[in-house]
Amino acid sequence: MSASPPTVLRQRAALCDMLDALSDEQWHAETLCEGWDAGDIVAHLLVREREPIPAIGILFPPLSGLLDRRMAARKAQGRERMMAALRGGPPPWMRLPVVRDVQVGEDWIHAADVARGGAATADGPAIAPFDGTEDADVARQLWQAVGRFAPMTLRGVEVSGVVDLTDGTTHRTYRVGGPVARSASGAEPDLTVRGPVGELVLFATGRPRCEVTVEGDEALRESIEGASRSV
Repeated sequence: MSASPPTVLRQRAALCDMLDALSDEQWHAETLCEGWDAGDIVAHLLVREREPIPAIGILFPPLSGLLDRRMAARKAQGRERMMAALRGGPPPWMRLPVVRDVQVGEDWIHAADVARGGAATADGPAIAPFDGTEDADVARQLWQAVGRFAPMTLRGVEVSGVVDLTDGTTHRTYRVGGPVARSASGAEPDLTVRGPVGELVLFATGRPRCEVTVEGDEALRESIEGASRSV
């Protein structure tokens, strides 16, 4: 019996299957990334993993103009050509340990950006709901994504306290209320954010449509909701 494809390729195939099934109206609908449609998402992924110098513009504003131009050039290639490149999978260096784990989370988040944006209500085939728990290997790597993003997006929260992100079994706990969100494993939480791991990733990246419950200190909840947490 043949071995299962690596997780990074399984997640890429799932992303591409969903994108390929979109109608033209769904493809052009705005995603959870404000101002971007599915074509922009695909262009972003292709530049990010295949053009390292323009990709620096994602984090380094002086190169953002180059990034925008390269994304526009990719998008101008058209849906069919972009999707053929995306389905080919990340280049070899993006399949190395650590890097490939980051890519799994990146693909999952952007799949949710499309599926939960305007494509969900535009004319076209129904998009099956997913919460990141369908593939156990993907779920483990999504927990890694929670650990990467939550300290970034919880920093600078004005109200002090302990925030626990959990699916009921696994926990990522942070002490907030300062310029840095610090791990607080085992501490009694003031606020509990509960949901499947994929929903916790969306919460940690500041997405507006995530299926989580938030219970505990009201002032801390309001401070987190009011903070700029998008990445």
